[in-house]
Amino acid sequence: MPHLKNPNPASFSAEVIAVCKGEQKGISKTPVETIELVKGGVVDDAHFGGEKEVSLLAYESILAVKERFGLDVGPGTFAENITVIGLKKEGLKVGTRLKVASAVLEIVAIGKESCKVCSIAQKVGVCIGDTETVFCKVIEPGVVKAGDKIFIL
Repeated sequence: MPHLKNPNPASFSAEVIAVCKGEQKGISKTPVETIELVKGGVVDDAHFGGEKEVSLLAYESILAVKERFGLDVGPGTFAENITVIGLKKEGLKVGTRLKVASAVLEIVAIGKESCKVCSIAQKVGVCIGDTETVFCKVIEPGVVKAGDKIFIL
């Protein structure tokens, strides 16, 4: 396993405000105290395996939906594993690596094919996962919790 240098404080990008997992695909996830990231994704999560192992979503995007549509939404509502604050997706691209606690993730996609069948999309007519969710694969495993910092490597 390659050794990574300590993140440069100047590369600080965001903070984890919640971690979530779910037992079924297509529904909201539940906030939990910690998640364990391993090759394949989040341990005990319905989306384990496949190319998009871990999902990140900006809390700012969730708040925008809450304000615009008056919905009771929060961390996990849009089936993301990690809810973050301060992560600007405009500066990210496929291949970018993120250090989250002791884990290292690599971005494999930003947004996804429309999921108009999900319960939130049915309520508001749009799913922010289409454009806002950042999908990653696990490069180095680790445990992640609220309060952990995210660094761009």
